[in-house]
Order: sequence, then C-alpha cells, then structure tokens
Amino acid sequence: MPIVKEWLKSKFQIYNIQDASPIEQKEDDIDFKGHKPEGDVVTFEVKIRHKLYDDILIETVSNTTKGSPGWIYVSKADVLVYVFLIDNKIIKGFIIDMKSLKNWWKNKGRYNEYPVRYGKTLDSKGKLLYKTQNHAVPERDIPSSAIIYHPTYGLINPITEEVDPSYFR
Repeated sequence: MPIVKEWLKSKFQIYNIQDASPIEQKEDDIDFKGHKPEGDVVTFEVKIRHKLYDDILIETVSNTTKGSPGWIYVSKADVLVYVFLIDNKIIKGFIIDMKSLKNWWKNKGRYNEYPVRYGKTLDSKGKLLYKTQNHAVPERDIPSSAIIYHPTYGLINPITEEVDPSYFR
C-alpha cells in the first residue's frame, strides 16, 4: 500500500509508517503504524474502493458464513483511512477517527436505515473465499466530529469542527 502511505503523509503529519505485524493485521484489524511528531504511535485501518461512490461502507460482518463481526466492532486501529483508488491514483480519501466513528455507529442504533451491500473475496482462481456484509453510509452522514481529513474541506479540527489546515502541521 505505498500509494496510500504517501497519500496519508501528504495529508497528515505522520512519520515512519510501517506495516503492522501479521498478528496485528489479523487479530486487531490494523494495517500499518506511524508516529506523530511528538513520538506517539498511531495505528491505521485502510479501506480501498476501486470505483468512486458517495458513501462509505461500514463492515458489520467480516465473514457471513462464520458470522464474524466486522471492522466497525473489532478494529483496534486509531484511524480509518478510506480511499477511492482508481487507475493507481487516489481520487478521493477520508481520514476518520476510529473511536469517534465507532461511538457514533454504536449510539446511532438505526443501522437498517442504510442499505446493505455485500463484498466478495475471491482466490486466484475466482473461487469465493468469503463474503462481507456492509452498510452504505452516505458521506454526509459521517459525523464531522469523527472526520480528521475531508477531501473537500481538508483537515478538520476535531475540537471546534472547523476547517483548520494548521491543526496537524
């Protein structure tokens, strides 16, 4: 995911981005880690879509056969990086505070108002490995208090919820 790491560094002051360990990736739903200027470690969950949409898919079931909970419930990442990668270029992307997003989702309680979408993971021969269940949440419904970077407005100060390009730089 070098393209995602470079995009993230261009939007958010983060250093020494490295892939998470295989155990962290599998058990904690963390894709990579980086450091803030003051040295604090930040963990990231990355979601990539290859077509442009005006919604964000929130995974509620990671494997429909097993009934495994989705990343909205199990990810231990600090930050969700959600990008639309088309022709090897990030067209649009969000940086979202995972704790705020999870709290909003948990407190919302009306999951069924968002349409269900299923994703598929196939092996190299095209055989279905598993399906995921997701809810398509319009971008406008994601609470501004959870958004760190918005593709239209830039960096957003989570305290004032105002656009603040100096907040992280």
